[in-house]
Amino acid sequence: DILTPTQHILHFKKEKRRGKVVTLVGRFSLHVDDVKKLLKELKQSLGCGGSYKEPYMEFQGELQEKLKEALKKKDFRFKQ
Repeated sequence: DILTPTQHILHFKKEKRRGKVVTLVGRFSLHVDDVKKLLKELKQSLGCGGSYKEPYMEFQGELQEKLKEALKKKDFRFKQ
């Protein structure tokens, strides 16, 4: 099911992998090409590494607040 950004309700998870923090954000319901384009834009604006493993985006580091601001500018909503 493909949804518009305003129909998404995203949530964050934080995990430790090999002693480092990884921030997960998702569930994205977009075309894979659109998700990868969004991921590239976010990685460039935040200056971090990351990847997309369906249905979550993974970012290196503890970036919840910065990600929330960047995604709000793109009209995504979040679970409280």
